[in-house]
Amino acid sequence: MRLPFKDTKNSNVQEINSIFYRVGECFIRSISPSISMREVNVMLADGTVTQAPTFDIGSVTKFYENLIRSLSGWQSFGISRSQIEDLNRIYCELRKSVGKYDVKGYFGIQFHALPFYQVNKKVLDVQRNLRRLENESIQSYSQISQQADNVIREELSYRGLENLSEEEVFKNLLENEGLYGDLVKKAETIESGFPQYLDIDYQKKQLFKELEDLVIELYQVSPVLIDYNKLMQGDAGVALYVDVGTIKNEKTGAIDPFVNTKQMSAVHSEQIITALLEVQDAMDRI
Repeated sequence: MRLPFKDTKNSNVQEINSIFYRVGECFIRSISPSISMREVNVMLADGTVTQAPTFDIGSVTKFYENLIRSLSGWQSFGISRSQIEDLNRIYCELRKSVGKYDVKGYFGIQFHALPFYQVNKKVLDVQRNLRRLENESIQSYSQISQQADNVIREELSYRGLENLSEEEVFKNLLENEGLYGDLVKKAETIESGFPQYLDIDYQKKQLFKELEDLVIELYQVSPVLIDYNKLMQGDAGVALYVDVGTIKNEKTGAIDPFVNTKQMSAVHSEQIITALLEVQDAMDRI
């Protein structure tokens, strides 16, 4: 079951919920320096230099490393990162068996990664060369297309198909693989007669690679605490959720996600609270 527990009549459960909220407050307070935004100079696609906010990913990773190192008796699943389009996550998961219960916590941030160019004159030089090559490519392609049209027209005439409509020609191409193959070969032969077109294509690929190397990512996050639902909805922020399950078999590690909070004793609740406070104390020391 995910904290906070819904059973608020049990005073032991109420105390667990109270400590859980304290852990959340401590988490956002402790990680806030690592996600502090700063302005950096970047270049837009049109060459304009401006400032945009970002934070240091390395600082977040170091925070998790310190948290994992500071917790004794907790199982760590390492530091993970995932990305769906511009939405990123960096998080760590921690787990501990406490009495008859399994406590598993997710501590992460969800943020946007936005691409910008470095402030570098080379960006403008590469873009200028790409525009020049694009114009040359259009000219070469026009010449290739014109010659290809003439060759195809001659081939169709040779086969007695010159008076067919475009729809009828298309139908013949679908039904006659030999005709289609012959026309493709002739078109390829024409293209090979324009080595400058292939050279232009190669140069463009090289320039695009140079341009990619000049791209940097800036990271943007909101310093607000979000729960699992908001995490799944794609909200940017500091994500925390804790699941408590009942250990069914210690040898196999089988865990029942259900917790009977109505029968939770003071001893059991104290064990869970102690585990939560261990995490809070570790974050306070970072």
